[in-house]
Amino acid sequence: MDFIKTAPEDLKIYFYDMFLSSEMLTEELTLEAYNVYDLGEIQMSTGIQANSTSNIYYERKEFNPRYSELTIKLRLDSVDDVFAFFGFRSNNTDPTASMTESHIGIMIESGKVYVSSADDDHQQKTEIISLDMTKLYEFKFLYDKLYIKPLPYLVEELGLPVVMDTSRKWGLLQQNSIYPPLNQMHFIEFFIKSTTNTEKNIYLNRVIYKEEYPD
Repeated sequence: MDFIKTAPEDLKIYFYDMFLSSEMLTEELTLEAYNVYDLGEIQMSTGIQANSTSNIYYERKEFNPRYSELTIKLRLDSVDDVFAFFGFRSNNTDPTASMTESHIGIMIESGKVYVSSADDDHQQKTEIISLDMTKLYEFKFLYDKLYIKPLPYLVEELGLPVVMDTSRKWGLLQQNSIYPPLNQMHFIEFFIKSTTNTEKNIYLNRVIYKEEYPD
């Protein structure tokens, strides 16, 4: 991982992680869970035993969602019989479906996908309909907003061959403005748990973090 901290007077942190190594990552595994570190990808697997968990987070608690931009590229192999979370959290213990500690991220619970956030007292949990988490998307967090970059798609015009449209743009997926995360340092965390005796996986491809302060 390229972790760059600029001069103290600038007070900005930037990193771009394609998982060429496990540097600065901490993993916590239970029961039969395991992680596979491949070139440019981490496979987080629960194994085949129910309630097995895989939890990966950056060991530094230096990430403030209030003044930053976080981009994550990943997919799951299934959203059924699984609980998963990825995003900002103020602690690095196993997340829960009703957690109220400061956070913002995507939560997958029993086949449904949510944008979840909390301010240390209350949780806002918004279901996202028709988002196929088994496809490889890019997600971008900007404080209480979550953006998504769609997949390339095929374009067919009369008399022309089918071509792939690569002019993809970020679109706003959800804004959780009622209970946004606190203005404080957080961890960046990825978590998955299988609720049945079936292996579940997250395939994590990229993380980009950039501090952004208003002028």
